[in-house]
Amino acid sequence: MQIHLYLPDVERYRQLALVDERHWAPLNERFDGSSMIDAWEPVDVEPLYAKRPVSDFPALGNLPVLSTRAAEALQDLLDGCGELLPLRGGNGKYFVLNVFLLDALD
Repeated sequence: MQIHLYLPDVERYRQLALVDERHWAPLNERFDGSSMIDAWEPVDVEPLYAKRPVSDFPALGNLPVLSTRAAEALQDLLDGCGELLPLRGGNGKYFVLNVFLLDALD
C-alpha cells in the first residue's frame, strides 16, 4: 500500500483563494469521495501573494490542487483514484483533485 501526503508550501509559494467566499460551504459539502465530474461547475479562483513563485501544487484551503503540468506528470498515479475538476482563473490552469473513497472496511 502506498500513502501520499499532500502538503503545499504555503510559506514560500503563491496560493489560491476563491473569488467568492460563499462557494466554500457548497464546495466542502460536495467533496464526499464520490464522482462529481458530471455536475461540476468550475469555481473562480485568484492568486494570493503574487510576488511569490508559482507552484504546481498551490494551496486552496484543504483541497488538493494541481497545475496542468503536475496533472500530466502524475496521470498514471491518479488514474482510477479520483478525478481532476477544473478551476477557473488563478493565472494558470489548475484542477482540484476529487479523491475517490473506497468502502474498504467490513
